[in-house]
Amino acid sequence: MANVFDTQIAHAVIQQDKNNKPLSELRCCISFLNLQRIYHPQSLMLSDSMTPRKLSQAPSWGQRPITDLLVTSIVEECHCLATALYPRIQAQMPEAHRQFFEEKCREALVPHYGSE
Repeated sequence: MANVFDTQIAHAVIQQDKNNKPLSELRCCISFLNLQRIYHPQSLMLSDSMTPRKLSQAPSWGQRPITDLLVTSIVEECHCLATALYPRIQAQMPEAHRQFFEEKCREALVPHYGSE
């Protein structure tokens, strides 16, 4: 895979830059919902299918067969990610940390990337 943009890693790098703390001291895992809350909160208001119960629950990706409701949720998340979150998060990425970010994305794809 090439040109991967990991939103969790991007968020962590942005937070590292803002808080002047090493990445190891930051909480790197962030849910899709929290990414929306931080970078595009209006998207939470735009979706007719977003209910308080749905917002508090993560999709069950292991559920089979996949229901129409899950497919709708996936499509909504992908649309928000591609059209809103990615451009906003990418724009906030500090230029000085882009190479570091790209390295962390490669490490996430290939766990032993930097150890050889």
